Amino acid sequence: MPAIGNFPAASRSRVNPHNRRCTGNCTRNWVLRSCLRSRGSRACTPTRTPRYGCIFSASPDGTANPTRARASAWRGAGRRALRLPPLYAITNAAELGAGIFVQRLETALVAGLKLVQVREKALPAADRGRFARAVVACCREHGARVLVNSDLSLAERVAADGVHLTSAQLRSLTRRPACPLVGASCHDAFELERAAALDADFAVLGPVQLTKTHPDAALLGWERFRALATGRPMPVYALGGLRPTDLARAGEYGAHGIALQRAAW
Repeated sequence: MPAIGNFPAASRSRVNPHNRRCTGNCTRNWVLRSCLRSRGSRACTPTRTPRYGCIFSASPDGTANPTRARASAWRGAGRRALRLPPLYAITNAAELGAGIFVQRLETALVAGLKLVQVREKALPAADRGRFARAVVACCREHGARVLVNSDLSLAERVAADGVHLTSAQLRSLTRRPACPLVGASCHDAFELERAAALDADFAVLGPVQLTKTHPDAALLGWERFRALATGRPMPVYALGGLRPTDLARAGEYGAHGIALQRAAW
């Protein structure tokens, strides 16, 4: 089982789009910090921005950099990104069994997992409720947050931190659910726009690669993912056929982090 909180050292380093070594303290609080190179300066100053790469106010020759124009659009996402970890783990009790899953969840939480989605549509309603309560209780002990997939009523009953909206809910809802944390499943530009209109705290966009959960789904690929995720007012996680070792690559293509199901456990 992969150690959820212990990504390879390569995944902890940020991507510098100008291929320059960043001299700022960008490794401390590596998920929460980026750096902004001030005009005419060669030193990087830490700042609160949502992306993995350094953002420069000017290109190397001193001319205006289009990245600067995008920075303001990222700041809204940045405030939310500061509260979000790079890994979003989705439960898999239907395959593993509830007992085994809770044991693996405990191991992952000890390793540093901080954000979990309860998604168990195959479980009967009563079993799903008991399972969700067990997940919330386990996560509370380790300071992790829990969202429940699609079912706001269940999220309220088990005192979860929020709800994760399906793409169908994005199309039908007219206002944000009344809960502290809202995630959204997206597959295209329209659904990302709906997530933004509902003021979702983050979106999950995919599938990027082939996945067993949806083997017939049209794949985005990394280039399409970047085109869709860039400039959104909320952080966007990459989903679909990924493993913890894909975190660095996801960052290169504009993802806040990665969402995993089978590979998380």
